[in-house]
Amino acid sequence: MSPDKILFVDDEPMALKYFERLVSPLAPVITASSVEQGKAFLRERGGEIAVLVSDQRMPGAHGNELLGYAREFHPGIVRMLTTAYSELGEAIEAINSGEIYRYITKPWDIGSLHADLRNALELAGLRSERDQLAREKMIVHQRQLLGSRLASLTMLGAGAISGESGAAMHRYARAALAAGCSAPDTPWHKWDHAGLLQAEAQRGIAIARGMARWQAEFGDDRTPERAFAQLAQALGVQAQGTSVHLASAAPLTALLDAAPGQLPQADETAWLAWLLWWNAPVHVLLVADGWTLQAPAAGVVEAAPPRDWLERMIEDLSEMYRSAGRARPAMTRTSLQLARLSMYFCRLSAAWRLTWLRKNGVQPSSAPGMPSAWRDQCQKSKRSRWRLINPASSNSNTPSMTLCTVRPDALKR
Repeated sequence: MSPDKILFVDDEPMALKYFERLVSPLAPVITASSVEQGKAFLRERGGEIAVLVSDQRMPGAHGNELLGYAREFHPGIVRMLTTAYSELGEAIEAINSGEIYRYITKPWDIGSLHADLRNALELAGLRSERDQLAREKMIVHQRQLLGSRLASLTMLGAGAISGESGAAMHRYARAALAAGCSAPDTPWHKWDHAGLLQAEAQRGIAIARGMARWQAEFGDDRTPERAFAQLAQALGVQAQGTSVHLASAAPLTALLDAAPGQLPQADETAWLAWLLWWNAPVHVLLVADGWTLQAPAAGVVEAAPPRDWLERMIEDLSEMYRSAGRARPAMTRTSLQLARLSMYFCRLSAAWRLTWLRKNGVQPSSAPGMPSAWRDQCQKSKRSRWRLINPASSNSNTPSMTLCTVRPDALKR
């Protein structure tokens, strides 16, 4: 609700009654008889007050003290000072210090008083609308940053392991959503576009290095007991068989909701690195004293993530802020397209190598350094393009899905 009330402060009871009778047709009036009472009203009902009008000479404290208090703690309130001609110097000092919008001389001229208050109410409405738009813009920027970070982590995940990373990243996004991931707390007035991009790039580099270090430390033993012991050690907690207990959800969301410019600590990259390394289902459960990460029961099959899981997750993260009635981030689909484009380039390099090997009579299975996930058949289409077929979709019951296509003659250039 926009502020719509006028607070009038004066130590003279007759002035309070006269002002309320004159001004109440314009807007609801609240009256106070001292500076301290006026401060109390501001503390309790500051969000309702659009205009503050204060007398200058009052016992105990002067009006410009109250106006200065309002300027510091309620800058959206339009501040006005009423004073007699003999106190004009104090009014000018208050104007020059930026504490008031206008001063009104006593005795009041009713027409001028009404005109000044109408202008003040209009100014307060404009300020309220400006502040609302600024808050909405900040929320949109925060949501865009959150979606951009999830998309960037998806790109890093695609290059961190040799196999398919979509399922692991889907698990990470679901865990962050379940843990109540919030938008990064960003002081937007301190960041310009180029500075924010540089900070996020440096953050991404630090995350990539941290994940690479964890991938090397985890090793090749992926038995459930050993894997969860590795996770517990990385997060600094104790493992209980094939489960790990966390006192807070911070490790699950730290890579998404940290403030810009804050580089991740080693343990903050461990959860995502472990998910990519483990690359198998894991349950994230909310319990009475925190969160439990555990391996599913034997025989439990996890459904494959939908094709548009990243778009859905970005929208679901934004949904947490939509209760305020603000607009959805305009960059959601752009972030998704950038993530997909990056993953396609990662796969494209593997497809080029497979095509070159085929043309030179080398079997992919015997090529050094070729990930096993890509050691699959290359099929030549009718348009003389080599297609890299998704291994997970190459069985007889499921139609094959072309991850990317490459023209062999493009390699000659």
